[in-house]
Amino acid sequence: MKSVLMGPSIQVAEKITTMDFSLPSSYDKIADVKTNAKEELTVEENLITGTKRKAAPKASSDSISFGKQLTEEEKAAISAEREAKKEALAAEKAAIAAEKAAEKEAQAAEAAAQQKARAEQQAADKEQKAVEKAQKAAADKAAAEARESKKASSKYSAADIVDMGLPSYSDAASTSGKKASPFAI
Repeated sequence: MKSVLMGPSIQVAEKITTMDFSLPSSYDKIADVKTNAKEELTVEENLITGTKRKAAPKASSDSISFGKQLTEEEKAAISAEREAKKEALAAEKAAIAAEKAAEKEAQAAEAAAQQKARAEQQAADKEQKAVEKAQKAAADKAAAEARESKKASSKYSAADIVDMGLPSYSDAASTSGKKASPFAI
């Protein structure tokens, strides 16, 4: 059994602090209005021995001393120092905010300048493309006209054009001294 009590889980649970919510046996003990109910109800119980004992009472804040009491001048100096720290902190925050605002403004101006330069470059590229397109269209039109004129001139260059006149179906055409038409009857 002793080895069981030596296990780590048992050793942790050896001492349990509980709150005792039972009613007091006598209300005479509860005479002081300033009593702290938590301190009176806190009980430490040792499970091995079965003994209960109250926790050590806590010191009241009246009995705690922080050394010598400060004079009014020292209090005023500390207050002034705190105010100066607050003002310095506020000034530092304002300076940081102004710096961030200036940085944002500079970034916005740089972005606007880049966007303007990009727009100008796009406009120049667009104009250059329009000029190149117009030049190509003019060159294509001139080439097409040259092909048409060459085609028209070469169409009749090898052919011998003979004026045969109009066909005549009468005998009068042959007496007029003109060459007789091959279509004449």
